[in-house]
Amino acid sequence: MIGQPTMMASPLEDRRRALEESFFSKKNKQLLDALREEISQADRKQALSAAVQIDDEGTLDLLIQADITVESLLAFKLLPLVEVAWADATIAQPEREAILAAAESKGIRPSDVAYQLLQNWLAEPLTEEVKAAWRAYASGLAESLGAERCAAIRAEVLGKAREVAQSAGGILGIGNKISSVEEQVIAELTQAFGDSE
Repeated sequence: MIGQPTMMASPLEDRRRALEESFFSKKNKQLLDALREEISQADRKQALSAAVQIDDEGTLDLLIQADITVESLLAFKLLPLVEVAWADATIAQPEREAILAAAESKGIRPSDVAYQLLQNWLAEPLTEEVKAAWRAYASGLAESLGAERCAAIRAEVLGKAREVAQSAGGILGIGNKISSVEEQVIAELTQAFGDSE
């Protein structure tokens, strides 16, 4: 309309776009397009509710208002699992199995595009650019949703990352199952949420 100011992209929108662009690299572009096609046929609020496993209408409305996509939430939830698994420079088979089991527990099946993307991400370590994009997105999400509403998302994301770290640790099942390197990664991931803890 004439005389109506144009809307500026929010900082969270910029962070969301950066996260998606860095996480879903060009080699995964076709898979991302297929994933978007699958999601475009579903009700957005219902898809977001399933992705974050939150039924609170207020939180879901905030996610929609902030233009949070299921793709960005998928990347947001899976990246910490992958980063923790790569913390020791290799991914042990129990870690790989824990990550894939976590994905399946969220309804991601081996035949799904998201599962195929996850397998690609497990094939090589994450770049610093991807890690930085995740941390910026976590910070923006915490700012956008507020501490109380972000707490459930943070607990789920970091809880699964801790499970992955525990899955391959210890010697013969005895001792600390999380290495100091994995603890450091989890601390950095937690810190990305700012004061939301």
